[in-house]
Amino acid sequence: MYTKIGLSYIAEATGPKPAYQIMCKTLGQTADLCFTMPTTELCPCDTGLSCHILFGSLGHCR
Repeated sequence: MYTKIGLSYIAEATGPKPAYQIMCKTLGQTADLCFTMPTTELCPCDTGLSCHILFGSLGHCR
């Protein structure tokens, strides 16, 4: 699951300042859905797990 995380900046910060960044709250756990190809639609599987194909490029972490 992707989560919006608010950002704050020091006064000396220069350049563009996005209000938030989007990042994975938790990495995929056993049986969670995943994509076998790199994507930004689902978080990758956690360390020690890999994405095993169910259908096409859709899989599950195990």
